[in-house]
Parts: sequence; structure tokens; C-alpha cells
Amino acid sequence: MNQNYNSPSPRRVNERLRRRRRRTAAIVIFLLAAVLVALLAVYVGLLIRNRPDNPNGDSQTTPAPTVTEGAPADTTAPDDTTAAPETTAAPETTAAPVITYTTINMTRDAITQGDLVLVNASFPYTFPANEKHLTTIYGNKSRGYQIGSAQDKLDTDALAAWNKAADAFLAETGDGSLLLTNNGGYRSREAQETLYQKRVASVGEAEAAKYVALPGNSEHHTGLAFDLAVYRDGKTYTLGSDELYNWIPQNLPRYGFVLRYPADKVNITGISYEEWHFRYVGIPHAVYMTENNLCLEEYLNTLRAYQADGQHLSVTSDGVEYEIWYVPVAEGDVTPIAVPNGVTYSISGNNMDGFVVTLSRPAADAQQ
Repeated sequence: MNQNYNSPSPRRVNERLRRRRRRTAAIVIFLLAAVLVALLAVYVGLLIRNRPDNPNGDSQTTPAPTVTEGAPADTTAPDDTTAAPETTAAPETTAAPVITYTTINMTRDAITQGDLVLVNASFPYTFPANEKHLTTIYGNKSRGYQIGSAQDKLDTDALAAWNKAADAFLAETGDGSLLLTNNGGYRSREAQETLYQKRVASVGEAEAAKYVALPGNSEHHTGLAFDLAVYRDGKTYTLGSDELYNWIPQNLPRYGFVLRYPADKVNITGISYEEWHFRYVGIPHAVYMTENNLCLEEYLNTLRAYQADGQHLSVTSDGVEYEIWYVPVAEGDVTPIAVPNGVTYSISGNNMDGFVVTLSRPAADAQQ
């Protein structure tokens, strides 16, 4: 058997195969390690890129500024070290308060009662079933005036207002001579009838009608009106006898009273000038009437322009703001009137065709 000495021995062949396998395994391990290192590097890079404090992260990308055509370009390079401007939070807004209302149902006959009822030759007074709204003046008066009769009465609210006004006059002038004349406050129909007939007998019916209303048509029936004079040294004088008493017509509106029959309103009131006759209507109404030279007939007509669903009349006096509007009487038996809760209010009939609503609140807190 011939032996070929040029062929490798089996031992050498096996050695070569083992070395080849080791090289292949090393290459595979190296490639796997390289892939793992690359994947790890990518992962770490993504973590770093998306950190919140990284200004170049995708979540913090700032869009490029928009350049308006024709506007000068900003040639200043941005400073990478400059912090972004602080964002100012929008101020908190306070929600407007919700206003709730209560509905007051006024009966049709209620238009005949209240501080603003008109009583004249065209609109007679409707006497209430009782006199609970009246107070006897004697025993309930202030020191600021005298009375002509212990039986005279006034509407309770009117008396309280008059007591304040008379005391203010006394405090400012030192004069206590004001006199609420005999039968000069509330008058019953019978008392008015007696007075009217007495005047007719004295001066005739035509002349009597200039100063004395027919029974049933006198403001004195309401208890809201009274006549003033001056009594001193045992004698009675008119208010016009001394300039000192000019204080009365000038200041009584602040307490809710008006000179009811001015000289320049005779053609409207139907009554000649009476410097002694004052009527309680409430503070805002008295102030507005006096400032605008309106008698009661004119004022009530003016209020028709101020209704619930429109503009309201606003009057301010002594730190109080008043809001006023007119409500026509409904066709049915009841007139519903909505008033806001939490606000002082009053409702008066006008003795003609509707009601007058008056709200009051401190002027600093008043809101329309």
C-alpha cells in the first residue's frame, strides 16, 4: 500500500476544523456584542433627549418665529444662555353674584294705598277698612314742634319722618315755634265735610274750592299731609312771616316731604298756592320732585317711562341709592311684581293705574 505523504493527517484536519469553529464563534460573539452596545447607546440617547430639562428635547421644541411680510427682520442672534421669559398666569375672575327674586302679588285694590297715592278732584281717596296706619300725634311727638289738638293723627311713617325733620330744625335754629295746626293732619270724610261747608258759607263755593278739597278728595284723608304754622307769644303766624322758616321747604325733601301745592303748579293741582301744606311721599321721590320742580301729578306721569323691563329711575340722597320703577296694574285681580331678594323695598299704589316700586341700598354697594 502506497502512502501519500502530501495529504494532511487526520489529526491536522481536526485541528484546523477546531480553529475555524473558534474563529466563527468569536466573530458571532463580537457581532452580537456590537449590536447590544449600539442598541444600548440608542436607548440612552433617547432618554437623554427626552428629559424635561433638556431645552432641545422634542417636548420642548419652540417653533420658529413668524416674520410678517414687510416688517424689519430681527438680525440679532439668539442668546442660548438666556432663560425663557416667565409666563404670567391669567388673573382669576370672580363670577357675578346670582340675583334671585321674590314675586309679590298685589291685589287690584292695593293701588289705592301707599305713600304715593294721588288724591285730587279727579282721583278720590278710598278709605281703608280701619285706621291701623294712623298714630295719634299727642304722646308720640318730638320736642321740635307744637300741636293744635290732642286728637290729631298722622300716618305712622309720616309722623316718624316729621319728628326727625322738626328736631333737625330745632337743633339748627333753636326755634321751637312750629305748629301743626288744629285739624291739620288726618281728616275723616265728616271732618272734611264740616270744613268745606264752613268755607263755602264764608266765601262762597267757587272761592272755597280754591283751597278746600271736596269731601273724599282731600289729601288729608290719607294721613300723609299736614298744615304748618308758627305759634309764638300767643299768636299764630304763617311760615312766610320770617326768613328763618325758609328752612322748612328747603330741607323737608331730605325727610320725604314736598310742598304739595306750589304757586307755579296751580293749573295742574287745581289748588291755589299753599305755603303751609306739606305731603309725605318718601325720601327719593321728594328729592327728585323738588330738584326737578315737579308736583305729584307730574312726577307720577314721569314714572310711567321707567318700567320693570327697561331703565329704572335712580336717585341718591344722604348716602343711600334708590331704584324706582312703575308697574301698570294687570288686567286680572292680581299684579305680580318681582323684587330682588336681600334688598329693602316698598310698593305703593298711585291711586290711578298702577304701582311704584322703590328699592334702597347703600350707595357704595349699589349695582344696576
